[in-house]
Amino acid sequence: MLTNQQLKIILCFLVVSTFISGLTLQDINPIMSKLVGVDFEVYGRVQGVFFRKHTQKRGIELGLKGWCMNTDKGTVVGRLEGEKEKVEEMKNWLRYTGSPQSAIDKAEFRNEKELSQPTLSGFEVKK
Repeated sequence: MLTNQQLKIILCFLVVSTFISGLTLQDINPIMSKLVGVDFEVYGRVQGVFFRKHTQKRGIELGLKGWCMNTDKGTVVGRLEGEKEKVEEMKNWLRYTGSPQSAIDKAEFRNEKELSQPTLSGFEVKK
């Protein structure tokens, strides 16, 4: 069993080695979640039912960055960024839950990519 002091030394060594080698902490610790970004579009009765407000609330609860807005064709589009596990949870929320008065027909996700850092700050409802 390692002592706390020994664990601190090992962690310090890993961080310094990582910095020197150019690896990220995600490269040496597969437990850490990868950062991803994805665009979405949700179809169904998703306008006039506080869908954007609930999407913003759920995104913030999950610690995600992003935005959402209504379209002229009656859908809601947006972008999500955050830990892959949390983004997957939000994708399921957009597919199956939504706001209490919404009726989701389908949700599509496009351009999912791993990110080295977030490109957004906060979670915005666009008009």
